[in-house]
Amino acid sequence: MRTIKVPTALVFVLFSLTAAFSQTNTNPPPGSPLDTRPEYQRNADAARARQNEQVRRVVNQHRSVPSSPRKLESPEQRRTADLEKRKALEEINTLLSPPAEYRIKHAEFLKDKNTGIVRVFPDRGCDKGVVVSVENLERCGGTAPIRGAGSLFSFRLNKLPSYLSLKNVLYFIGLSDIHFVDGKFVVGTKSVQDIISDIGQVELADVTHKSDSVKFLKSFKPSDTAAKVALQNENLAKGVIENGFLYSTSTPIVLNRTYVLRSIAFSTHEYGSFWNTDVLTAFKVVGQENDGSVVILWKEMKESKAPLL
Repeated sequence: MRTIKVPTALVFVLFSLTAAFSQTNTNPPPGSPLDTRPEYQRNADAARARQNEQVRRVVNQHRSVPSSPRKLESPEQRRTADLEKRKALEEINTLLSPPAEYRIKHAEFLKDKNTGIVRVFPDRGCDKGVVVSVENLERCGGTAPIRGAGSLFSFRLNKLPSYLSLKNVLYFIGLSDIHFVDGKFVVGTKSVQDIISDIGQVELADVTHKSDSVKFLKSFKPSDTAAKVALQNENLAKGVIENGFLYSTSTPIVLNRTYVLRSIAFSTHEYGSFWNTDVLTAFKVVGQENDGSVVILWKEMKESKAPLL
């Protein structure tokens, strides 16, 4: 199967994931004395809530359309759609790709299979489709016309199948589980369980399956119900120390630091999909640009089928 490589993350939602998105939010109401989450976490949760609401609207719209035989596209229509998709993705890639010098510097590393380099931008509230003011135009001019405007990323985007339409590709970008917000990597969604750790100034090539920093991620057993996963995530958000490393759902972004991440996109039915995978990744922040964006060099260490939720 051919795949599409998309360098940043946003959202297309599989209909099989709607059950995960419809889970009851266990966080206290905003402003409640019981809401002790740090500000960056509240901001991230609010952004994800907006995304989830958009997901529900799109899915409901899809379900409300009467079923009818699908009209087959003509060869000319397919060619036109493919051309539009290619042009749109090229434009997005141009806005989101790292400067060429990073690819040159790390060319030898990037020769290896399952490696890559991406650029992720800080969230400035520049989502596509929001009502803009003059202030917003000044702040957001030139940002990528996608959900999150480049502040969302998922390593799964590197493996989107080529048959997806442009609309679907852009929608998947919004499902991304890594969010650059308030100077942190905030990871995880209601349907994806993520654990991240800053393991220090170590060479990316030196991080392997046998590294002490990876042992906790490899041994972590995800729960099999949404309620139990929510409890696990609450504990992870507080931070878990194992083998001298802090594992959590967020971590500050620091230049030249290396991070390890396990990302579990739960399957909600027996067969799952190309998106529902359990991925172990190591990455390093190898650069930061004047606009605040960071350049990430990464390698995938393991991928397996995601567990059934």
